Amino acid sequence: MKDYKILEAVMTRGEKAGVQMADAIIEMVHLMYQNKTAIGFIMYLIGRLETELYDREKR
Repeated sequence: MKDYKILEAVMTRGEKAGVQMADAIIEMVHLMYQNKTAIGFIMYLIGRLETELYDREKR
């Protein structure tokens, strides 16, 4: 935990926002998993990420 605090001190605002967003997505998927809806959401995220990476490669 101590190492994380040191890392957090040198992170940019964008990186901190990304970590917060990832934490929120993980929590949301966990809640959805309890309702058995996480699989569809995970497939959506994978498709979205794949599209984003493909678009970046084209640029």
